[in-house]
Amino acid sequence: MIYLYYLIMVGLALGLKLGISDLVAIKTVTPDFVVIALCAISMYEGRGNGTIWGLVTGFAEDVLSSGLLGAHALTRTLVSFLAGSIMSYRTLQSAYSFYASLTVGILALFNNLILYIIVIQGGAGWIKGLLMAVFLPALYTMFWALIIFSIVPDAVWERIYKHETAPFI
Repeated sequence: MIYLYYLIMVGLALGLKLGISDLVAIKTVTPDFVVIALCAISMYEGRGNGTIWGLVTGFAEDVLSSGLLGAHALTRTLVSFLAGSIMSYRTLQSAYSFYASLTVGILALFNNLILYIIVIQGGAGWIKGLLMAVFLPALYTMFWALIIFSIVPDAVWERIYKHETAPFI
């Protein structure tokens, strides 16, 4: 049952990122909802399963979007691994929602920087490119993570992360 919640979270995040993230964009800066969802999954699942979710989600994102195949799979895998290593699902409680959002922002910065290096966005305006493609999207993702983690009540997180035996583990 918990995998169904994860699938819904990832599907919703991909839909938001690929579908309507332009509606909440400030200039050309859009939040990365996929990083938020993967961090939420990796908080509970830990490094192993979180990394698998990151790899599958990143590969799906590569297939659905144009660009270098495997770039998102690599970065999402690394971000999920780090999120599973650093955080636990208790960080989503309302008292720690700022800490969780700050961690998501740092992981989004790491994700954007690796993508920027892989895709080689450089050129004459590399400082503006770093600002617009790495730092500002990470800050905006942190803002949205704070909103999401603060609005969703603790009871919902507890229900999602209620420990039940999974059928495939």
